Order: sequence, then structure tokens, then C-alpha cells
Amino acid sequence: WFSRLARPTRGLRLVFAGFIFLFGLFMGYQIGTNHTRDNQLAKLVQEVKSIQQSVSIAMLQEDSSFDRMQGVSLSRGVEQPGELLMQMLFARINSDPSIHVRLAAIDAVALFSEREDVQALLINSLMTQDSPLVQIAIIDQLIYMKEKKSLSALKILLEDQDTQPDVRMYLVERLGEIG
Repeated sequence: WFSRLARPTRGLRLVFAGFIFLFGLFMGYQIGTNHTRDNQLAKLVQEVKSIQQSVSIAMLQEDSSFDRMQGVSLSRGVEQPGELLMQMLFARINSDPSIHVRLAAIDAVALFSEREDVQALLINSLMTQDSPLVQIAIIDQLIYMKEKKSLSALKILLEDQDTQPDVRMYLVERLGEIG
């Protein structure tokens, strides 16, 4: 009896092959379903990121400084900000009535410093600022980026007679760090 089980018959082989075939179909279906779920999850993540960017832009346009600050905070979570979001952040840096929103926007923009336009926009913002705190925050970001292109703009600010004495002293201390 045991020897008959050790040597499978043709029928037993066919049943075993059918089982393997059905198991392969089942696994193929599961893998295909997981792939579809992965695609759906990736699309959902992309939609959430798009919504986060849209909500951030909308909040940056609000009248309340608290809401604008929330918009800046939301923008920090956006991995690849679009052109409109960057424009809104720089609009907050350049003209927001709340200095806290301006400073938070500078920190948010610094997260995207690998973008080519960020340094040029920061330099433009620096030259139009009237707040010493905002000027110092922008100087810190430009020095942190260690871009030699910003050196000439910083020297112009240093030589400008309208530059606040505290900003000028701070700039003298930090200019050597660009190298």
C-alpha cells in the first residue's frame, strides 16, 4: 500500500499538475491585484499632494495672518511645489503685513533651495525689504546655501547707505562664511 503512494499514478500526477496550475493562476491574480492596488495608492498619494498644494495656495491668500501662517506650514509638506505656490510664498515674503508670516515663508522657501529660481528670488526679496529681521533671515538663507552668486548682492546691501546698522554689522560677520 505504501509503495503505491511512493510511485504516483498518472491520475495522481494529473491532479497534482492541476493543483499547481490552479495555484499559479491564483498567485498571478493576487500579484496583478496588488499591482493594481499599488497603482491606485500611488494615484491617491499624488492627489493628496495636489490637494495639499491647492489648500496651501488658498490659505496663503486669506485675510487672517493665522490662516496665512497655516498656508505657509502646509506648503512645507509639499515635496515639489508648483510655480503658483512659489509665487505665493514669495508674495508673502515681499509684502505680508505680518513679519511672522514673512519669516515663516522664508523658512518654507529654504526647503526648496535646490531649485534654481529660489536664490534669485531671495536676492530680489532681500533688496526690497524694509524689515531688518526679514533681511537677516534672508541673509542667513543665502549664506546657508553657500552660493557665490549671492555674494555680489550681499556686498551691494553692505554698501547701501539705507541699510540698517544692525543688518550691516550682521552681514560683515557672516560674509566670510560664503568662501
